[in-house]
Amino acid sequence: MSGMVRLVKAEFVERFRGRWVALDDAGDVVADAEALATLLDRLESTRVRAHTVQRVPGADNPMFVGLG
Repeated sequence: MSGMVRLVKAEFVERFRGRWVALDDAGDVVADAEALATLLDRLESTRVRAHTVQRVPGADNPMFVGLG
């Protein structure tokens, strides 16, 4: 799966809207936080492995899809 980008599963979008999330290889959320620095600190201190870290857009945030 190297090079593959994981996206937050649809069932998690509403729950984590506007938050930073860490996803495992299966695309499940393993940690979340309001701020990126907080999430990265949490991952480091708990030694949780994340495949991808991303922010779930808030309800009023624009979403860009595709190459433009």
